[in-house]
Amino acid sequence: MKTVKSREAVLEEVFDAVSRAVTPLPQEADAEKEFALKQISRLESVLGEDGTRIYFIGSAARDTGLAGDRDIDLFVAYPTRFERDYIVERTKRAIAAVLPGKWEMHYAEHPYFQAVIEGFKVEIIPCFHAVPNSPIKSAVDRSPLHMDYLQKRLSVGQKRDVRVLKLLLKRAGVYGAEASIGGFSGLLCEYLVLNYRSLYGLILASASWRPPVVVDIEAIYPNASPLEVSCRFSGAPLVVVDAIDATRNAAAAVSSYSLAVFSSLSSAILVSKNPAAFFEPHPFVQLLPSKAKLLLKKRGTSVELLQVPIPANLVEDVYHPQVRKAAESLASALQRAGFRLVGWNYRVVDGKALLLFESFDGMLPKLRVVQGPPVWFGAQVEKFVSAHARGVVRGPFIVGERVAVELLQDNVSLAEELSRLCSSEEISFGANLGPAFRRVSAADAFSGAGLELLSIYLSKKSFWFSSK
Repeated sequence: MKTVKSREAVLEEVFDAVSRAVTPLPQEADAEKEFALKQISRLESVLGEDGTRIYFIGSAARDTGLAGDRDIDLFVAYPTRFERDYIVERTKRAIAAVLPGKWEMHYAEHPYFQAVIEGFKVEIIPCFHAVPNSPIKSAVDRSPLHMDYLQKRLSVGQKRDVRVLKLLLKRAGVYGAEASIGGFSGLLCEYLVLNYRSLYGLILASASWRPPVVVDIEAIYPNASPLEVSCRFSGAPLVVVDAIDATRNAAAAVSSYSLAVFSSLSSAILVSKNPAAFFEPHPFVQLLPSKAKLLLKKRGTSVELLQVPIPANLVEDVYHPQVRKAAESLASALQRAGFRLVGWNYRVVDGKALLLFESFDGMLPKLRVVQGPPVWFGAQVEKFVSAHARGVVRGPFIVGERVAVELLQDNVSLAEELSRLCSSEEISFGANLGPAFRRVSAADAFSGAGLELLSIYLSKKSFWFSSK
């Protein structure tokens, strides 16, 4: 009699196969550690005093990295008696003295240093010594504590599961805590696998997640409801209470969209006849201009693209939220003006942000219905009626429980309204963008970055819904 494998056994076979493909070879992992220790030794020769310590931290150090990543993160931890500017400058001088290379200074919460040496992408981050659940001087101070906590607890099998989880999230486009992704960081992957004991356990649980979701590994809030814990962390859809800092949500970067993607992905892989397909690449195929034009014609909608230059000195985590905020503000303003949006999207490429808006209406009708407050609020109703005393073609009258009027307006196209909004003060464009948005011409919309954004927008599809 043929034995039917359990769902867990089927998925474990797939996880094993994926793990063999994404796990660094022993010589690769050894080379990473040997390289990191060599750099640490060099830095210690000029920094190994005054209680300063250097740590090799991150997925490569914990054996949870993917083959070919070649990322080396070194944290230089100073005593807290020093000031931030001092530790940055001292680290900079030490690097110049013992680590030759083309180093660049980057900025997150505070400066860090990056270079490519012998094929490794090396980051050196100055920080301060810290102890669990105590005040810190900078966000990166927690990293050595995370290293110690996870290295002591993750089993060999769980490290395998973390690597497989990372690939699964990458394929779905939700791996990475960068502002442009709003997804799951490597650290978060490790916490989740640790909490649910295995990748299968995590997938089984996440398939039935309903926000707010709370993961409290150390039972720091044992008597609080998920909603109460979420409220402590600004109403985040996913809260993973940091095991070494009870005031921090390790999943703060995860957007509602990314949480929904992972839950949906988990549900699908649990019933899929071909779970291996979830780990296969899904390459982006750019549409030909003729194909993009044909698809837009079939949709019968109106599409407009805007672009704005990104200042060269801005890093992604600064400019990306501003671009998104501008896109959201423009979309809301268009809807308030009466345009019925199908959707919108944006992309940053080649030093500029491109924004796309699609509307059912290419032109606003002459008639506009304006809804006011519920009739129960007499004073507000009076103000509304008084404010709309002129130009009314019908009304005031009641719709449902609200007072409303009908007005005549000029015929305005989607392009005209976007142009007006971009030169007005109605929109919050962010501190670094300003009102420098301009309309993308038809020729540019169907070539280069414009065509790429159109292709992404028109080809949008969540692959796991067809990976049955």
